[in-house]
Amino acid sequence: MVIRDIEKMVTAGLIWGATNALMRRGALISDQQLHNKQSSTKNPILKTLIDWFSLILVWQWQYSLPFITNLSASTTFFDI
Repeated sequence: MVIRDIEKMVTAGLIWGATNALMRRGALISDQQLHNKQSSTKNPILKTLIDWFSLILVWQWQYSLPFITNLSASTTFFDI
């Protein structure tokens, strides 16, 4: 029983490590795209929210898929 739990914890840790690297890569890609595009919004808070939603939602799958996988591993870890 304990060995099975250890296997689950190690698996969750490996998924976290892999998805963190992929999330970083996706965030860098998104950051480059944001720097290349002009924003029509003058309000900095609204601009930040729009940028965050565009990163999380489908427009940036390089970030959102690893993010969802990472959250799934977190849920699995806390379910152990």
